[in-house]
Amino acid sequence: MTESLSFLTPALMATIPVVVALVQVTKQVGLNDRYAPVASIVIGIGLASIVTVGWVSILVGGIVVGLSASGLYSGTLAVKNG
Repeated sequence: MTESLSFLTPALMATIPVVVALVQVTKQVGLNDRYAPVASIVIGIGLASIVTVGWVSILVGGIVVGLSASGLYSGTLAVKNG
């Protein structure tokens, strides 16, 4: 099991808050909130291409980072709003 998740490095996981911040910037620029999860995945794949190598690692790692960033943001909102 650990070999299959070896691409989830600490450097890749450290990009999650960066994805959250970049998605917020795109929303302030004019991106509809409806497309924020898609933007999160696209930005996650882009950042994964910087910190990891191999197409599978980039795609899967970017999707994991993007979805994690979306969950982090929505979970924080849920706690903040009660």
